[in-house]
Order: sequence, then C-alpha cells, then structure tokens
Amino acid sequence: MTTNPRRGTLALITLVTLTVVMALGASLLTGTLQAHRQLRRERDVRQADLLVRAGFARAEQQYEKSAEYRGETWEFGGAEITIKIDGDKPPRAEVSVTWPGIHPQPIRRSAEFTLSTGE
Repeated sequence: MTTNPRRGTLALITLVTLTVVMALGASLLTGTLQAHRQLRRERDVRQADLLVRAGFARAEQQYEKSAEYRGETWEFGGAEITIKIDGDKPPRAEVSVTWPGIHPQPIRRSAEFTLSTGE
C-alpha cells in the first residue's frame, strides 16, 4: 500500500481554507451584531430626547392651567418620565426620562427649562 502525498496536502489546504472562511464569517457576524446594537441604542437615545421635549410641553401646559402644579411621574412604553417644578420666579421645570425601564442599560436623559408664566 502506498499513500499519495497529494491527498494529504489537498486535505490540509481544504481545512486551512475552511478555517479562514469560518473566521471571516464569524468576524462579519460579530460586526453586524455590534452595528445592530449601536443602531438600537441610538434610536433609544433619540426616543428619550423626544420624551424629554414632550415632558416639557406637558409641564408648560399643566402649569398654564394651574400655578399650583408641581410635577408628576408617569410611564409610557416602558419609559419613566418625571417632571418637577420649583417654586421660584420664573418657575423652572426639570424633566427626567429613563428609557426603556426594562433595558439592561437604561438610557437616562434630563433637562431643565424655564416655564413661561404669561406675565
């Protein structure tokens, strides 16, 4: 029995080629998953920023209805929005958002605004 050395060489080249292709595929998959996570995070940051703006609009609206309004907390789609109004002149509203509340790394945004008193 004689063994053909070409068979062994061909098998080795095939294994090396498959290993390289699998490594490239794993690298592409990892990059795609990271990009997907980053896009979702950017979307969530944008959503939190929009909820801060909505909270400010609500604070202005509620304060116009009643100067006794001092804020509130509510949940929307997993997010928690908190409004706090100080008693200063002019009044200031602090709006805080945690989005989404169930996310492993929640996004937190807050801002302070001066409310118009209509005076």
